[in-house]
Amino acid sequence: MNRIAAGPAAVILSGPFSGMKYIKSFNKEWFTQKVIGFYEYPLREAVESICKTDYELIIDIGAAEGYYACDLAYRKPDCRVVCFEADLAKHDAIRKIASLNNCLHRIQIRGYCDRNSLSSELSEANGLKLVFLDCEGAENDILDSDSVRELDKCDIMVETHDFIVPGVTDRLIERFSKSHEISVLDECEFPVGVMSLGKELGVDDEMMSMATDELRSPGNRWLWMKAKHV
Repeated sequence: MNRIAAGPAAVILSGPFSGMKYIKSFNKEWFTQKVIGFYEYPLREAVESICKTDYELIIDIGAAEGYYACDLAYRKPDCRVVCFEADLAKHDAIRKIASLNNCLHRIQIRGYCDRNSLSSELSEANGLKLVFLDCEGAENDILDSDSVRELDKCDIMVETHDFIVPGVTDRLIERFSKSHEISVLDECEFPVGVMSLGKELGVDDEMMSMATDELRSPGNRWLWMKAKHV
């Protein structure tokens, strides 16, 4: 990280959030993948589409230190962002990143999310809404359109965790197939561009491979679900 970013803060170097200020680490967790701009690379086109859509509300469930919550607030100055993160120790990092980018006033930080709290947040917004989830298997319970009826009219980006909840990807596809157009986004080949960026930074290929390794479980997938009727 010291080779990639100089000074006490970092700037995201590429991708949809290029130019945004970030932090190098928090509680011994380093953010090289995010600062380089190749984090969750298979989502890049979908995230750029999200940035260009006029959402009134974005809800980020499993926000961690705030990568998507803060970055989307940064790219979308007219949008309200609510982020849920059950690990309260990470809330300080969300506030710090949001403050660095002058968008803290548009971000509401919550703790644990369940179906009732999600339904309550969604019912307060009338315009276009997006739910963004990475919650380690809890997507199976939270994304219940019978309990949270507002989900039928929300766009949804969800990382699925079949190694935690077997069959959850297929279950969500079946659950939302009538109300949403669904794309399955899989891990893709390591992007050549990251090595070119490494050469610009004076970082060799081996170090760049280490810096971009997200240590993901095999077969990682995301579902990008666009509501058919809004």
